[in-house]
Amino acid sequence: DYSRLERIGVVVVNAGSISTGATISLKRRIQVGIEDTDPTLPTTLSLYPNYPNPFNPQTTIPFALAQAGDMRLEVIDVHGRVVQRLEQGYRQAGRYEHTFDARQLASGVYIVRLIAGQEIRTQKITLLK
Repeated sequence: DYSRLERIGVVVVNAGSISTGATISLKRRIQVGIEDTDPTLPTTLSLYPNYPNPFNPQTTIPFALAQAGDMRLEVIDVHGRVVQRLEQGYRQAGRYEHTFDARQLASGVYIVRLIAGQEIRTQKITLLK
C-alpha cells in the first residue's frame, strides 16, 4: 500500500523490494564529496587569552595550530625584544597550553607572539608583582 509509504516518509529500496520502517540499518556506507577531516582539530591558528591575567608569577597560554609544521611561541617586551622563547619546533595540528613562569621578569606589560608558517598572532599579558 503506497499511501502508507507516503505517510511514513521512509522508503528503502533493496534488491527490488520495498519496505518501510522507522529504523534503517545499512550494511554499506557511501560518502560522496565529503572531506575526511577531524572535527576536533582547530581550523585556524589561534592564540587565546592567557589566564590568569594579570598574573604573578605564572600564567597559562593556550593556543591552537590548524596545521602541522614549525612554530614558535615567545614573550617580547614593549620595546620588541624577545625576553623568553617558550616553545619552538615542529608540532602537530591541535590545541596546546604553555605555562609561563615570569619570576625573573619585572612587572609590566608583555606581548606573547605565536608564529606558525606565514601567520603571526599576538596577545598582551600583564605581570604584576
